[in-house]
Amino acid sequence: MFLSKRNKRGLLIVLFLFLMIAITPRLLVIMRDEPMMIISLEEFKRKEREIEKKKQEKTEIQREQKINRNKTLGFKSLSRKTDPNRMSKKDWMSVGLSEKQAKSVVNYIRRGKIYSTEDLYKIYVLPKKLVEKIKDSLFFPKVSYNKNQMEEYSKKELKIDINSASEKELIQLKGIGPYFAKKIIEYREKLGGYV
Repeated sequence: MFLSKRNKRGLLIVLFLFLMIAITPRLLVIMRDEPMMIISLEEFKRKEREIEKKKQEKTEIQREQKINRNKTLGFKSLSRKTDPNRMSKKDWMSVGLSEKQAKSVVNYIRRGKIYSTEDLYKIYVLPKKLVEKIKDSLFFPKVSYNKNQMEEYSKKELKIDINSASEKELIQLKGIGPYFAKKIIEYREKLGGYV
């Protein structure tokens, strides 16, 4: 490979800069007048104890801050075993929730029962610290159906022929109101019947 004079000069400059960058820090270390520090074993152990003491003090301070934070939150535990499904807005406020939070919790519980502590964690307005504080004071309803109850429930199910059902019959189904009943009939007529 043949290099021109200009390329050779450029290559030499780059090589020179590279060497300067690599050698300069080493030269500065050699030229420094500071003597090496020598630490005795006793001094090392003393410093180690000081560091350990500072760590302990720091953890103590953090623990105190955590306790103070919990005090400022003002969460209280329940005085007796309670079913959270039966707690009123007033009961939720007595453990430390605001009126708005208590109302949200009661509305959430109305939509579906709570069967475990995990269900409480799903309520976004309930602080996790409060749940941790009251979870030992809660009991949850047991869910168990015997065979007779299941048969009774299945007998209560309403079955309708969707191709011949009127609007009133469709409204009787759970989750279907007048609007959806009307839309189902319109779509049925448009299709010529459901298959």
